[in-house]
Amino acid sequence: MTELDKAGIEKGFAWVNNARGDLITANSNYDSGDYAWSAFISFTSAEKSLKAVIFMFEENPEGMLRHPLRDYYERAMSYVPELARISEAVEVFEEYDSFIRYPLDSDRHSAPTERYHQKDADEASEAAATIISAATDVVDAIFEIINEAYASAAIDSVQHNQ
Repeated sequence: MTELDKAGIEKGFAWVNNARGDLITANSNYDSGDYAWSAFISFTSAEKSLKAVIFMFEENPEGMLRHPLRDYYERAMSYVPELARISEAVEVFEEYDSFIRYPLDSDRHSAPTERYHQKDADEASEAAATIISAATDVVDAIFEIINEAYASAAIDSVQHNQ
């Protein structure tokens, strides 16, 4: 897509709202002491936030069913370089990725609940909140620009028809 359109903005808005819902669920898991799931769901909220930005700029983005957070970050940053400010939050998820939910294939064969603790869930939740906030800022700013453009076009149309 070479131009932003309202449908793309609406998709972005839907994705970032879904990410907010995931973070609420992550916090609920945290409150119940399920730190591994809290970290995992924080990851999904961060991932969906970056997808929100991508959906605003790409009409039919490819690869949206995978989970490479770093790739999504770099892709979103190619459209919005200001996202560089969340690089540290993205780095947190180098450890807390989509594989948090699986037993480790090592000599220990440890379950996620044995590997991820309160500190991990805190760090993942904080990083996800930072990423969601940045994505929300992008979505809101672009939504405002689109609305102003449509309002301006409507005014021009009315003036032209008078």
